[in-house]
Amino acid sequence: MIKKKSCEELYRENVASLYKGDPKFASSLSMPVISLKPDHKYRGTITGEEAIRVKEIDGKLIKLKRKSISEITAESINSIYTDDKILIDSLKTIFEQADYKDVGDYLKRLISISLLQVAANV
Repeated sequence: MIKKKSCEELYRENVASLYKGDPKFASSLSMPVISLKPDHKYRGTITGEEAIRVKEIDGKLIKLKRKSISEITAESINSIYTDDKILIDSLKTIFEQADYKDVGDYLKRLISISLLQVAANV
C-alpha cells in the first residue's frame, strides 16, 4: 500500500527541488498556512433565492439577501441589516424630502436636475 504524503512533505520536496543549489535557504523556508476543504456535491436548493446567509434576529430566523440600492423604498428601510447609520439616515432623509417611489426614482430625478443645470450653463 502506497503511503500518502502530507502537505508538509510535499512542500519540503518541492522547495528542495526548486532551490537545489541552496539547500540551507530551502530548509529555512516555512510552509504557508493553507486551508483544505473537501469537495462536496449538493443536489437541490441549499438556500432561498439570492440569500447570503440566515441569521437569528429577535428569535426569528431571517434570510439575509442582497438588494439593489435603487430598489429600496421608504417601507423597506427598517428591514435593512447594516451598522451603517449614515446610510440609514441618508435614506430616511431622501424619503422625507419628497414623495419618491424608491431610491432609483430619486437618483433619476437627481440626474435629470443635474443635466438641466449643466445644459443651462452651456
